[in-house]
Amino acid sequence: MFWVTTQRKETKTTLDQTLAESNGISKQIGKLIKQGEHEKAEEVKRKTAELKEKGKELQHLLSG
Repeated sequence: MFWVTTQRKETKTTLDQTLAESNGISKQIGKLIKQGEHEKAEEVKRKTAELKEKGKELQHLLSG
């Protein structure tokens, strides 16, 4: 039981960090586009998509 509780807390912490990172990176996209850095914006979009997918997987682990 202790291991399950510890694992759940670690997963929740990782999820929170992943979502925070995704949100922070997402804010950069508009700025990059306004600066004409479309290639960099696309790179950031891909990174955000990866983080969101990781977040979904972690959320699934927590709910399952």
